[in-house]
Amino acid sequence: MHGHYFTLKRQVQGLQSDLVGSRIRQSFTQMKNEWILEIETTTGNTHFLEMSCDPQYPYLILTDTVHRRVNSTDVMKEVLGRTIAHIEMIPRERVIVADFDDGASRLILQFFTLNTHFFLINNDNRILNSFKKQKTFIGQTFTLPSNSRMDPTEMDPQAFRDYLLEFKDMPLGKGLKQKFLYLTSPVVNELLFRCGLDTSVTPGNLTPDELDTLYHTIQELLQQFQHAPPHIYYEGDIPIRFTLGPFHSLAKNRSEIIPDLNAAIRRFCFQSLRFRDFIQKKQHYLQLLQKRKEHLQQTIQKLQRSENSSRKEHLQKIGQLLLSQPQAFQPGCQTVELIDYFDPQLPRITVKVKPELSLQENAEKHFQKAREWEQRQKQRRQRLQSLQDQLNRVDQWLVELEGINTHRKLQKMQEKMKQAGLLQPTQEEAPAYHLPYKTFHFKNSTIWVGKSAADNDAMTFRHAHKEDWWLHVQGYSGSHVILKNPEKAEHPPQDALHYAARLAVTFSKARHARYVPVLFTRVKYVRKPRKSPPGTVIPTRTKTLFVDPLPEGEV
Repeated sequence: MHGHYFTLKRQVQGLQSDLVGSRIRQSFTQMKNEWILEIETTTGNTHFLEMSCDPQYPYLILTDTVHRRVNSTDVMKEVLGRTIAHIEMIPRERVIVADFDDGASRLILQFFTLNTHFFLINNDNRILNSFKKQKTFIGQTFTLPSNSRMDPTEMDPQAFRDYLLEFKDMPLGKGLKQKFLYLTSPVVNELLFRCGLDTSVTPGNLTPDELDTLYHTIQELLQQFQHAPPHIYYEGDIPIRFTLGPFHSLAKNRSEIIPDLNAAIRRFCFQSLRFRDFIQKKQHYLQLLQKRKEHLQQTIQKLQRSENSSRKEHLQKIGQLLLSQPQAFQPGCQTVELIDYFDPQLPRITVKVKPELSLQENAEKHFQKAREWEQRQKQRRQRLQSLQDQLNRVDQWLVELEGINTHRKLQKMQEKMKQAGLLQPTQEEAPAYHLPYKTFHFKNSTIWVGKSAADNDAMTFRHAHKEDWWLHVQGYSGSHVILKNPEKAEHPPQDALHYAARLAVTFSKARHARYVPVLFTRVKYVRKPRKSPPGTVIPTRTKTLFVDPLPEGEV
């Protein structure tokens, strides 16, 4: 309500006694969207009129002290030396008019939502100068937009009811804002709270008593705005609402009563501008977490859709059928016709086989595929659990972030998100926060994957511990992979090692190959040749395991 009609009206009442007869000595700006006039009164006193056309927090403040900075700029020089003869508000509009004693021009201070402007106009309403957007406005005719909204202070109860029922099917909250003057969103919310009505209820569904209560509550509230002391309501340290008098709907919030209207507006607007950066950061962090949540949900859904529990049984069945019907197998054949003894109907099925392999080798090939499939399914389930854990953490952070209302708590959340790689550090912070690796989690193990050749070196030789496990595909270029070993165990967990090896293949030139050899050893057995290119190392005491890359969507 800092820019509400009744707030401005009360300010103008005070300005009339302070400014009429005063002379403008300076006109300058030293902050974005703010215009300052230095004014000398008839008694020789000096005041400063601070006006802001900030889209969110426009304000009009009369103060006794402003320190003009070196980098300030003179603006609207036409007003210098002019004497203010009269100041008033245009009835029912958030527009203030200040006339000069020469009668040649006047100031227009227009405080419209998202469209606040300050103009100097002549007697023909031609715009002579504008505080902002001079190229757009100079030479144009100043006109007020048409306004068909009704003034509830000029209506009796019956006229109010009749007019309200003209839009009986429109949600009440929307109708009050669109059809009546002075009833802005915060005012309507307070009004409906006092009446115990929902914003979505329609006028046609209100009882006569409810309509009568609504009318009288509007009159009571608008009367309050004309004399009650300003209140500022807070959530934590953040000012969330400026009101004229108490708002019952905000009774649970901490509030501050400031009798002086100018001081109250100054406190609210300046604190709000200071916290705007906080609010914007918080909103940005919420969006990042929500985006991460959606990504995790999509990845989990892909993994769940790709699960096929019957594949293992099918492969085992083919292997068993091959061994049970050796007479059907001919050396060098590419297909074998078998009877499916596992089906009560005993159908005949055709199975592809490797002609260069024996019957037993073909059967073992299917058994091996079944074991590999089971291993992949196990890893998929573990990957799903890891993703679900990450999703739970993001959900927890979302709830935590929603409730943050202090800079200190937001800073802590910012640090968490930077360390998790969800938030990019500033340019100054980048050296401290840049991690040369991506982090993966598998069961209770942490795995790092280098981001580039230079990052491979940084990860292996500066970030990894000498007892960690190092992996790399054999015969292909690719990322270094580190399997963390915080317990300094003698042997790595086999399932985590297998998953890390598959990551090494996935982040390499062998990502489209199958059964790829991957070397692994401890970090302390990896050395970098002198003057070698980034990422080039010589590992010793290596062992090899053969794995496939991870399926698309599992990384």
